Amino acid sequence: MSYVYLISEEPHEGETSGPWTKIGFSNNPPEWRLNANLKRGNPRHLSVAAAFRYATEEEARAAERSAHAQFAQAGVGKEWFHVDWREAATWLESVGAVPRSAEDEAAARDVAGRVEAITDAQIREAIQRLAGEGGTFSTVQVIRAILGSYYRDIGVPANHSPNARFGKRLARHSVEFGITRVMPSQPVRDDDKGPTETAMWRAAR
Repeated sequence: MSYVYLISEEPHEGETSGPWTKIGFSNNPPEWRLNANLKRGNPRHLSVAAAFRYATEEEARAAERSAHAQFAQAGVGKEWFHVDWREAATWLESVGAVPRSAEDEAAARDVAGRVEAITDAQIREAIQRLAGEGGTFSTVQVIRAILGSYYRDIGVPANHSPNARFGKRLARHSVEFGITRVMPSQPVRDDDKGPTETAMWRAAR
């Protein structure tokens, strides 16, 4: 699943600049993009004002390009526009964009938290189960075994990526978890069929 999102920058009280809206594309929930790097170095409040779901990356990128062209006269920088996010949202809907549902938004906000909330006990149980099936297993399989799903977080810096932090957690505590890294990493697909790579493991002898 891919998104076209609208991020609103709210000026400080008394400021006369704005409104400012970022019209962007992401293969991940836009909240991840917001928290990953957009807030760094920006003292103003940023929020995901709206997001629209697309079945494919190609459709979402085409919609993003159309929106950029529509508001080109108000463009400031690569993806920022001197327009109110409501105007941009209204235009996107007028050309067929479908806002994500409340359920989808809630799930998007919860994904990162679910990965971060995984306990050591859950990891040990999942590893024991996967190792019992024989051979090697991946970081993605560990996450899936615990949460029942896995979604990539492309473009999110490693220090902000819940998936990358989970992988580092396995590596950092590999002795305690009784696992050994197996090289090289392997290509896999997430639950939206998006390609990514994952570290491989085996039970330590």
